[in-house]
Amino acid sequence: MSVVSLRNKLRLLIKDETQNSGGIRVSCSDPNSTGATLSIASNVLTTTITGGAAANLSITLTNVSYDTLTELVSYIAAQSGYVCELSPEASADHDSTDLKPLGSVNILLRAQELTTHSWSDTELDDIIEKCTYEHDADLTVATIPGKQENLVLLLARAEISEVLAQEYAAYHPIKSEEFQHEEDGVESSDRYLNLAEYYREEYRIGRARLSGEEKGGGDVNLTHLYKKNMEINVMMPKSLNPAMFTPTLNTPASPGITTLDIDWDRYRHPHLERIELFLATTQAALDKDYSLLDTSNRILSTTDRTKRFFQATSLTSGTPYYAKLYVFDIQNEWAGSAIMTVTTDTA
Repeated sequence: MSVVSLRNKLRLLIKDETQNSGGIRVSCSDPNSTGATLSIASNVLTTTITGGAAANLSITLTNVSYDTLTELVSYIAAQSGYVCELSPEASADHDSTDLKPLGSVNILLRAQELTTHSWSDTELDDIIEKCTYEHDADLTVATIPGKQENLVLLLARAEISEVLAQEYAAYHPIKSEEFQHEEDGVESSDRYLNLAEYYREEYRIGRARLSGEEKGGGDVNLTHLYKKNMEINVMMPKSLNPAMFTPTLNTPASPGITTLDIDWDRYRHPHLERIELFLATTQAALDKDYSLLDTSNRILSTTDRTKRFFQATSLTSGTPYYAKLYVFDIQNEWAGSAIMTVTTDTA
């Protein structure tokens, strides 16, 4: 089973747990154009303009110049004859490749909204890999037996529900499309926690049934996995698995003379507790176990799980700096990024 195949199955399954997220709005504003269409396929955004001065566009969404929605909006808006803006509910740092495929639509003198998935392909792939490991550390996505595929998907749905519960708990009152009434964050959070427990219970039942079928024979022995959890009928929170969920620091594109704008990829984990960022002038200072790090090099410690950016200030010009990001779960287990290096600009 490929991760792409399992991801597609998971995306279909979570249609009731996730909704479309805001993306961008695009229109052709050239009054001399007689036709204007837009489509998205295979991570390429294409426009076809008839008449007028506006140019046809063919934008590869994986290009680093516009691989976030903010960059994509800036690029399109800078083209003559186009109007482009972020949707009000959009995440500015959402990847451009998260825009949903779209058939040809009319954008002539009308704004067309391009929506994103609530979960990117990368996020779902990471969850699938983590849940495969959680289910059986000896398996990979490619080696999941057919009978166990649905068990991994149940864990993945529980994981997604737990993440949403944590995210909704911090929200102000929101509009629930499913129930058509104002629902505050606590109610939404409780609803997703109940969903998560339902999926984990289904997982336990399926796990026990599979174990019973294979007892006394077969080439797979599942009875030793999560035995304690199954005996007490509860699934304990899982710790971070560094092999599957290492955070990613991005190298600053334009280092300042005395500042560095450091950002990292979105890190969604149901038990994420805090984020810490370290910065030093030597790699050796960070190339060690977390417990041995000099805390004077810690420039950020936050429980804001949505934070994805930090500006380091008062640095020395023309100096190499080394950064490493750590994420911690509720059991204080941690996972660290690779060490990122960048040199500040010279005066």
